[in-house]
Amino acid sequence: MTASDDGSARIWIARSGQPVATLSGHGAAVWGAAFSPDGKRILTASKDKSAKVWDSGGGRLLSTGKAHDREVWYAEFSPDGRHFVTASADKTAKIWDASNSEVIQTLSGHTDEVSGAAYSSDGLLVATASKDGTARIWNASDGRTLFTLAGHKGWVISVAFSADGKQLVTTSEDASARIWNVATGQLTQSLTGHTNWVRGAAFSPDGNRVVTASEDKSAKVWDIATGRVLATLEGHSSGVGTAVFSPDGARVLTASDDGSAKVWRISDGRVLATLNAGKGWISSAAFSPDGARIVTANQDKTASVWDPEDGRLLVSLSGHADAVYSAMFDVSGQRIITASGDHTVKLWDVARLSEAWAQLAADACNTLLGAHGRNFSQLEIEADQLLASEWPDPSRDVCEGETEALSIKTLRERAGLPAEAAAKQPAERLSRP
Repeated sequence: MTASDDGSARIWIARSGQPVATLSGHGAAVWGAAFSPDGKRILTASKDKSAKVWDSGGGRLLSTGKAHDREVWYAEFSPDGRHFVTASADKTAKIWDASNSEVIQTLSGHTDEVSGAAYSSDGLLVATASKDGTARIWNASDGRTLFTLAGHKGWVISVAFSADGKQLVTTSEDASARIWNVATGQLTQSLTGHTNWVRGAAFSPDGNRVVTASEDKSAKVWDIATGRVLATLEGHSSGVGTAVFSPDGARVLTASDDGSAKVWRISDGRVLATLNAGKGWISSAAFSPDGARIVTANQDKTASVWDPEDGRLLVSLSGHADAVYSAMFDVSGQRIITASGDHTVKLWDVARLSEAWAQLAADACNTLLGAHGRNFSQLEIEADQLLASEWPDPSRDVCEGETEALSIKTLRERAGLPAEAAAKQPAERLSRP
């Protein structure tokens, strides 16, 4: 799913680059979009002061939550999908009934904008981050403040729970991150070492490490027990806004304002792949649940799907009319949702790329070579290989007519892909009928 500044979110067929559905209805930029835990619904947060719940099957609007007085920066489903929480510039967070978008609790107490929120894994707690310099932990059922987490010297930008819900990490413009004991509200580690504000943080799957993303152009991996830096990931030329662990915990994915994302091996800090999205910043980056793909949300109005092993661009999701602010996979890894400044959200189906690409090639061969051209779809060829251009010779013909033939290079150019890509493995032979 992707979120955009044009006020929409979109659902896409990721492998063909065509959206399954466009979710239109917001009146301003959509900052974020998220799937429900079961993947059946989509939640969007917008500058228009509302949050909306949609059916992910066809993009039908189910309900609209309108109770905030200013823009909604963030929205997240509860782990059971029955509720959602929103964070707003009106200094409050709210807990809603996801079935009808009615407010259940208003979390009041912050004295400045609430910039982020998160549920604990059991859904019993909500944490909020605020420009007032504090974070808070709340009882999700009755809206009581359990702990006010004070100590940062500036805006608290983000909050995130560990997978077991026992620890919370906060990040701040004071160039630090802090680890808190959720049961007691006590500070357990102050992670200092960045030289500019820390824009985000995430726990490793085992909960023993945290990775931080900083405006100082670096990310750092920390040992939670000792507060020691395990790795400093340097190589971006501008601020790093996103840093997350791979599902196996062995790699870190970073996204930067320099227009690139990088995959790092934690054990030695080595860059395994650099994903160059082009002009402008990358606002978010995420692994698929199995770690086999990466999706980035880009300022150039696109989202991109990548191979994390070698950094190959698999497909560019084009169609938004403004910057894309968020992009994420669903729990199956088969769909992507994007949210954009164009006021829409789009949904994509990742599983259909091979079939759609094969059909594109078949249509191109038949159109350009006429009735006497050999139909590409009859060739024994794996469409993913064509997309990756893994043959050593991109000029090799994939279909031929009486007087001319079409090469892999030409087909890639017609699909808007780079004409050539580095060979990755020996080519399979083409078998003609």
